[in-house]
Amino acid sequence: MQPTRSFWFRTVCCYTAIRATAGARVDEWLNAHEDILQCVETLRTVSSSDGSELDSTMVRLVELTDVFFCTERRLIDACSSITPDEQRALGKRMIGQRKKIAGSVEDLEGRS
Repeated sequence: MQPTRSFWFRTVCCYTAIRATAGARVDEWLNAHEDILQCVETLRTVSSSDGSELDSTMVRLVELTDVFFCTERRLIDACSSITPDEQRALGKRMIGQRKKIAGSVEDLEGRS
């Protein structure tokens, strides 16, 4: 299953930039997302007659979604707690990551 463009952008641009500040949380967040994708794939392929598999996968999906959003909230909080100078440096790293992936702002505007 392919991640959404929004997820990919946050992961590569934003969370790669804050890895130095909150690396373990980034890893936890990425692991939860990978597990969510596995649950969704299971739900797509499991037979509707296999009620116990559907139930256990749904319970797991709900638990993982909670972990995913709580971890993302902690990532946002980690960014909020850094100094203004660190925020500027983080912003520069995020822009640098985005430019490496997508090109310059002018390139993006030209694609719109």
